[in-house]
Amino acid sequence: MAIHGAMRSLTIKGRGFKVAHDGSGNKAMGGRGNEVAMNADASFRVIQTVIPGSFSDIQAEADASRGDQEYLQGLADDGLPVPVVATYASNDSYTGDLVITGEISKDENTGLISLSFQGGPLTKI
Repeated sequence: MAIHGAMRSLTIKGRGFKVAHDGSGNKAMGGRGNEVAMNADASFRVIQTVIPGSFSDIQAEADASRGDQEYLQGLADDGLPVPVVATYASNDSYTGDLVITGEISKDENTGLISLSFQGGPLTKI
């Protein structure tokens, strides 16, 4: 029986973040994507492109007393890959060396920041 559900924990460069139950976002393992292109004689060819590993649209709590937003903005400003680990309801964990992408903007009503990361392929640990 497969277990599905929300992300249980998110760790960014060794620092843990609480994830909103309904804000687990999306996971892409990374690797290669295939596109089929047709030839004039109705045969086809496959064009492969590299797809980055990513976690996207994660809603994480930004605790002002810990300086979470400033911490994340500092990582984004550095522009360097950092280890990111996400653990899901199934207790499966995935990791990758990823760069924070997009704006680090906090919703002050909910205390949440929407986070996205891209980089090398994700690995199940």
